[in-house]
Formats: sequence, structure tokens, C-alpha cells
Amino acid sequence: MVTLLAGAFLFGSAARGDVDDASDMDVLLVYGGPCSASMRSATQAGVATAVGRPCSFAEYSRARLLGLFAAGHLFAWHLHYEARALQVPGLDIPEPFVLGVPSPYTTAAIDAENFLELMGSVVARCGANCVSQVYECGLAYLALRNVGISLSAVVLQRPSFTRWAPFEVAEELGLSPPCKKTTYDQLAAARHASQRGVEPPSFDPTSLFDELQHAQSWAASAIGLAHERTTT
Repeated sequence: MVTLLAGAFLFGSAARGDVDDASDMDVLLVYGGPCSASMRSATQAGVATAVGRPCSFAEYSRARLLGLFAAGHLFAWHLHYEARALQVPGLDIPEPFVLGVPSPYTTAAIDAENFLELMGSVVARCGANCVSQVYECGLAYLALRNVGISLSAVVLQRPSFTRWAPFEVAEELGLSPPCKKTTYDQLAAARHASQRGVEPPSFDPTSLFDELQHAQSWAASAIGLAHERTTT
């Protein structure tokens, strides 16, 4: 198979070894140059066949990924800690991409604030009885998870990239959990329904709105406490 692939890496829960029913099989594909849609599709099919199950692909050019490592982007640190190279039969990788050590991650506060803003937008739309509740709940999961992941980089010994990062951060900061774990599971299921087209979860609108408001307040408190830790 002709390909411009410069690397294929497993990352996320599959690389950590904590896969469960809600997990994706996350695979990073790094391309050494411009790649047509047909070549990308063939590459994805080859990797999925080698892995033996459907994959969620993150695709980057070599130059773009090098830029993320140089900028100290949190995703670069995710790859640094967790990515594992995949050997894919039939895919020739003449110059394999080497995952080095990223520059320091310095934008945790900014990233967390941005995801808090997203959470606030979700709460506002859900309070207005939006018609796309499943989509909004999926965004709430994304926002809450990434507030936790961003803050984990400054309050834990090393960043946590599991979906339970908000709960780990809450425990470290002495805060109550951001929401009930059953609610968090529902938000995750809503995210998967939006992305994968699977059956969406059902919500009680009143209790859901209360939980989202609590999660928004939790995120603001966690950001404030994390900031105090880094400035004292």
C-alpha cells in the first residue's frame, strides 16, 4: 500500500490499559506530507484491520504535530506520556515520526477557563429548553472532562488524561465531585451518541439542569483553587 504515513500510535485508554465499554480505540496517524482522501481512507482501513476493531482517528501532519510539541500543547504531553507505536502490516513508514519531549505546558489556566466558558454556554442553552439536548450534554462532558485534564497538570503529580480527571482533581483539591458519577456517565453517553450515532441516553430535564449548574460552579471553584496553589 502506498502511503505518506510517518507514524501510527495508539493512545488513550487502550494504551493505558483501562479500556471499558465507554472507551474509544484512539489512534494517532501522522502524515509526512499532503495525503489524498482516498489514501487516508485506505490507511485508516489498514490500521483498523490491524488493530482488530473500529478506531477513532486523530490525524496530523508531521509539521503540525512538531508545532504542538514545540508549543507545549497538552495533547503533545498526552502523547508523550501515553502513545505507543503501532506496527501495521502493509504500511510502509520509511521515516518514522519520533515522539520527543514537549515544551512545558503553560496554558492550563487559559485552557480551563475556555472550557468553563463552554460549560457556561451549555448551561445557558439547556436553561432555555434547547431542542438539541443530547448534543449539548455531549459538549458538557467535553468541557467538564477537559477542565479536569487541564487542571490536573498543575494540581496532580502529572497530568491525568482519563475521563475521570475532574473527579481526581476534586479529591486533590478537597472539593465535592463535579456531579454524580451516574450523571457523568450519561453526559459521556450523550457525547458518544453525538459522535457515533448510537442510542442516546434519556435525561430528566430538571435534575439534569441542576447537575449542570453544579458542575459549572465546581469548575469555577476548581480553577480558583488551582490558581491559588500555583501562586502561593
